[in-house]
Amino acid sequence: TNCDPDEVDYKIPGNDDAIRSIELLTRVITDAIAEGLKARSAAAAPTAVVEAAESLEKEILAAAPAEEAAPATTPEA
Repeated sequence: TNCDPDEVDYKIPGNDDAIRSIELLTRVITDAIAEGLKARSAAAAPTAVVEAAESLEKEILAAAPAEEAAPATTPEA
């Protein structure tokens, strides 16, 4: 990574300069979050789980076009 990894709480080894790698890591983390929300909300009404998953999906989809449109910048040394 291009920053100090000491500040990171959960270190995930991977190539953070490759878009496919970032997409894979993001997808795995997103799936884990969705699975956790479903497990936590098992006792809640089914509509709450669906709403939480839809909200999370909307946030991810809204952020994706902005990331693709913005060119990657590399600080020059």
